[in-house]
Amino acid sequence: MPVSTPHELAEDEADTRSCRDLQVRGARCHRLLRRGHVVPTTPARTAWHQGRTDLAGELLLQERGRHAAEHAEFVSRGLSLTTLWIPDHLLTGYGHYTLATLNHAHQAGQRILVGDPDQVRHMEVEEPLPEVTVYEAAVVYLHDHTLLGRRNGAVRIADPILAAHLCEQLGELCRDAATFEALLGEVA
Repeated sequence: MPVSTPHELAEDEADTRSCRDLQVRGARCHRLLRRGHVVPTTPARTAWHQGRTDLAGELLLQERGRHAAEHAEFVSRGLSLTTLWIPDHLLTGYGHYTLATLNHAHQAGQRILVGDPDQVRHMEVEEPLPEVTVYEAAVVYLHDHTLLGRRNGAVRIADPILAAHLCEQLGELCRDAATFEALLGEVA
């Protein structure tokens, strides 16, 4: 089922998180971030793209409350959320922006891990891995982007077997991933 707008996607994911079965099981949720670029569509991303990183940092700081609220919602429902970011070896401008964004999510309590792109190269022969959000044994959200990298909603796939297998695969990648603190130490 296509989920076309960011607002519809947020509502649909909130409905998924409120599913009692997921809460009883203490299900895991994995988010995979792999994009190397995204067209500037938010004020913070636009400022970063224009080289105004101080302004972008201030705007991202204002979003920390959103990250904290998301983390609190997962915790209150007994769900765990892990974001696995697999950046390119050399961080692009967008990579540095993503690093700054994820740093705010990390400081708000979210679990962020950083994967090695060499571990997924064999899966990326023609295209990079898609960005997904997977609720264990329940639902997969396949995030869509235009050719220029603009977010274009997501497709909701309610397939418990697929979701279970993807969670298992992402869990394996997470076991081999570095902590976010380690990446911050390398970049600093």
